[in-house]
Amino acid sequence: MNELWKAALAGMFAVTLVAPARPTLGQTTAPTTVPSKPNNAAAAADDDDANVTPKSISFDAAAPASVELEVARATSGHLLVRPKVNGEEAGWFIFDTGAGITCIDKALAEKLNLPHGGEITASGMGGERKTNLRQAKSVEFGPITLHDAPLLELDLKPFQIFMGKPIAGVIGYECFGAAIYEVDFDQPKIIVHDPARYELPAGGEWTDLSIVGRRPHVTGSIEGNAPGLFVLDIGSNSALIAHSPTVERFKLLDGRETKRSFSGGVGGLKASRSGTVKTLKICGRELADVETTFSEAKEGATAKDDTQGTIGVGALRAFTLIVNYPKNKIALLPKK
Repeated sequence: MNELWKAALAGMFAVTLVAPARPTLGQTTAPTTVPSKPNNAAAAADDDDANVTPKSISFDAAAPASVELEVARATSGHLLVRPKVNGEEAGWFIFDTGAGITCIDKALAEKLNLPHGGEITASGMGGERKTNLRQAKSVEFGPITLHDAPLLELDLKPFQIFMGKPIAGVIGYECFGAAIYEVDFDQPKIIVHDPARYELPAGGEWTDLSIVGRRPHVTGSIEGNAPGLFVLDIGSNSALIAHSPTVERFKLLDGRETKRSFSGGVGGLKASRSGTVKTLKICGRELADVETTFSEAKEGATAKDDTQGTIGVGALRAFTLIVNYPKNKIALLPKK
């Protein structure tokens, strides 16, 4: 794939919501209990704002403690899974912690005759755009089911050329709250674990995970600078995107060899520069010579100063990633 388009796809499916509904995950059936409000959740709008929360989320009590999903790797590097929507095979969905809501392709929503759920504004790396919600009776993958789930409508057909497969949707925030996910980007492999029966492998260590604006964040630092929050976005095929306020604050472009590039997502593409940072520290691990996109955006997700950057698959593929939303924890297990 052309290097320019690799950069452009770096955070293509990083979707957040403007003034979302209260970010609760609802009640779940045994054996998993999901917290009604994750730690450090972003300030919520009033209850009469757009409802983007499923009625409930369940982990099948009759399922094994660990279930491996059917997974494919897109040409772009994104991991894909195959859920069912309203009991019907829905095709390939991008598996994406960076998506603040589960999304569905407009053509599939129309094919399934999903009812409209109102208009909503979605914010991505390229800025904001208005789109629609669709209402699904159920979204199932592995032992997880979302019941009465609002889905964000997107036109995903243009991305087929980069993915190598038709993309029918994006697995987002709500789907992560009822299970622990083990992700190996190289094999590729995704295993869904029942939180009540999961034990972290010997030698592994949990670190804190914060849910802010329906997206997971970890504490880290770039080249020994002051630490801050970083979005953990496995829908991004880059290693690190340094957000524009961070680039300016730490003068990350000064004396650094870079080249012109583009990055973006919902809202369009924005100019950026690409290069390398000497070190990136996250979750008790230090990575060296990390390929980095330095955002120059004035709007959109990478122009906000509440996070220093976005960490993607390029930085995480050296590890087996364990994501534990129910306990707000994460672990990076070194590959054997």
